[in-house]
Amino acid sequence: MAKEEEPEKLDAAAITIRPMERGDLETVIEIDEAILGRNRADYLDRLLKKSITAADTQISLVALVEGEIAGFIGASLFYGDFGLAGSEATVDIIAVKKQFRKRNVGSVLLSHLKTRLAEYGISSLRLEIAIHQYELLSFFRSEGFRMSSRICLETDIEAKK
Repeated sequence: MAKEEEPEKLDAAAITIRPMERGDLETVIEIDEAILGRNRADYLDRLLKKSITAADTQISLVALVEGEIAGFIGASLFYGDFGLAGSEATVDIIAVKKQFRKRNVGSVLLSHLKTRLAEYGISSLRLEIAIHQYELLSFFRSEGFRMSSRICLETDIEAKK
């Protein structure tokens, strides 16, 4: 079986990164839904509103290639919250249109996010991914992420009757 050819990487200068704007929401929702197979318009709308009204606690960026939104990223900023010793951020969401994957868009988004986080004095960036998301895990490892010293725990919440 022939190995699939890697798409041509875009030069970072060909990718424009800017803050997400209200007019981006429809396209962002479409990208997210194409990847997940479900509509999360309410969640994405809240994410965008928070990044506009509370920019020191939420950053949302879009990547443009030739004027087209190719992907986006959102991160929450924490300043000693939850018993943290210092300031850190978590990647809440990252998505890249299928035709722009493996072409440097995600890397450029992360690079710009890290620059913005440093401007806010954030020293650490964390994220969670599902254990079966091998391609995403490979991408984040290539971007310098490694296993954390934390363990993610969860429990189901039963609705009270």
